[in-house]
Amino acid sequence: MGTFTGPPQGVLPPHADGPLMSWQVRAARGILGWSVRELADKSGVSVSTIRRVEDGQSHDGQILLTIRGTLERAGIGFVAAPGGELAIRPITSKDCSPG
Repeated sequence: MGTFTGPPQGVLPPHADGPLMSWQVRAARGILGWSVRELADKSGVSVSTIRRVEDGQSHDGQILLTIRGTLERAGIGFVAAPGGELAIRPITSKDCSPG
């Protein structure tokens, strides 16, 4: 069995760093089938704040981290896309294992 040395060059693990964009929150909710209310309930962030985030009117770092953490725990992965922006996708257990 080979030694795991990390992902191939240019590919980051599901938890890539970068700014969370408003469209990513909306798209992640769509993948999960969540309403704004469901995301609010699961994250502890108010419905009105989530709406402001999705409308691009809120850029509070702590709120974005809270939302991102909630989405990641629910199975959304954030990966680096060309140009440095984060792309999103559902993750599976095989995405997190070496090899």
